Amino acid sequence: MTELWLFRTARSILFGNDATKKIGEELKRLNKSNALVITDR
Repeated sequence: MTELWLFRTARSILFGNDATKKIGEELKRLNKSNALVITDR
């Protein structure tokens, strides 16, 4: 998988290869400091 996807619902789901590299930017955009990270690795 070479694409990065952002799926928005009542909350956002950021997934795809290297999605963890974007968590900080997304938290800043939302003015939040915590995230729930779920991985298969």
